[in-house]
Amino acid sequence: MVTLTDGAGSHPDSRAYPPSRLIALRKQEVLDAAMLLGVAAERLHHFDQPDAHAPSSGPVFEQTVHDLAALLIRYEAAHLFVTWGHDPHCDHETAAAIAAAAVKRCPGVKLWAYPIWGWHLDRDKDLPMHAAKGYRIDIAHEQAIKAQAIAAHRSQMTDLIADDPDGFRFSPDTLAPFMGRYEYFYEIV
Repeated sequence: MVTLTDGAGSHPDSRAYPPSRLIALRKQEVLDAAMLLGVAAERLHHFDQPDAHAPSSGPVFEQTVHDLAALLIRYEAAHLFVTWGHDPHCDHETAAAIAAAAVKRCPGVKLWAYPIWGWHLDRDKDLPMHAAKGYRIDIAHEQAIKAQAIAAHRSQMTDLIADDPDGFRFSPDTLAPFMGRYEYFYEIV
């Protein structure tokens, strides 16, 4: 499991959670969620790019591609799942570009994408016009543990960080697409 950015941009005006404390909290939340999902701590990797500023080109981008490809080789990965390249968030777009470039260096690794903010696009205006092969996977048996893993990200799910009124927090509407019994993935060719 790889996180691209450090998460420090979610609550930029919090005095209680300055960037270093927020980064540590966000990493702990990832660890807590991973443990619930059965992912061992040594299988977590943080690339620590600045939140909302992960480079989409240049030397740091290339190094990140190299590092991700090395992980794919190290773990003998057959599949890589990443945020959808049309998701309207700069870091999600960059993550998709990094993943696509890394997979090109690792023949045999299949690339898959999943929407986050794409669920909230206007279907008539904002969706790409090309057809993508998609899959819907029934996760009814894993739905409860998924909800627990999502809840582990308490900095984004609760009022834990209460001193930044403009800080990010999921609302019931933004969270709704992730609470159902299905997961959706696009096959990236």
